[in-house]
Amino acid sequence: MVVFLVRNQLNKAKRIIIKLGTSTILKENGIFNYELINGFIKEIIKLKAQGKEIVIVSSGAVGLGNNHLTWQKSEDKLLNKCSASIGQSKLMYSYQNSFDKFNLSIAQLLLTNKNFKTNRRKKRIKNVLEKLLEIGIIPIINENDSITESETSFGDNDILAGHISNITKANLLIILSNVDGIYRNYIKKDVINYISKTDSTIKNYVTSNRSSFGKGGMMSKIHAAKICSQTNTMTVIANGQEKNILLKIINGKNIGTLINLEDSSK
Repeated sequence: MVVFLVRNQLNKAKRIIIKLGTSTILKENGIFNYELINGFIKEIIKLKAQGKEIVIVSSGAVGLGNNHLTWQKSEDKLLNKCSASIGQSKLMYSYQNSFDKFNLSIAQLLLTNKNFKTNRRKKRIKNVLEKLLEIGIIPIINENDSITESETSFGDNDILAGHISNITKANLLIILSNVDGIYRNYIKKDVINYISKTDSTIKNYVTSNRSSFGKGGMMSKIHAAKICSQTNTMTVIANGQEKNILLKIINGKNIGTLINLEDSSK
């Protein structure tokens, strides 16, 4: 009953952060998945028509760069940063091609953890995002992997998405990956539909499994949800391959894992 009531609140979300994982954006062969992204854009158009504000946090640059350089991963850290640099231009070029077909404008923001270290810096990011949304532009944000070092890295874009949700006071963070949500039993693909702040055993269900492309595992998504809880932002983790996934989530369908660490029903 609680999950039904909370799910029904999601259609009231005005500001939505959508995090797209590498395994969602790229096909298995490392090519940009235009068909899937175009499907997301059609959903975004419908959400914008409802007055929703959309911000995208996107992975995929390193994967595209690796594909261009015909390797999966190098032991040379500097070469990996070069790969990120090459892939970032390809990522935005691919997004631009898709969004142009639907007459939607996008903007790129490349950030590091250092950008969130002071209130003044966070306010600068917030002001730019607010203005872009005000004039109808969809921001696409990625970590600046080509220049980050370990002390200035988020570790993955799930954490970045959590911070963006926090500073923009978003109502909902949707994290799309290659899994259906958090599994109670990974072998049986038994998805936990709802997690509230009273769930203390969440780590028992979380594995460190990662896709062959991405950096983050399920723990990073939980971390992102905890960051979101600071501003009462709910998080949904779902499978990006599911057709019309964004509209299904917004319309309250019991899909993926909804994390509500500020449980309004208590």
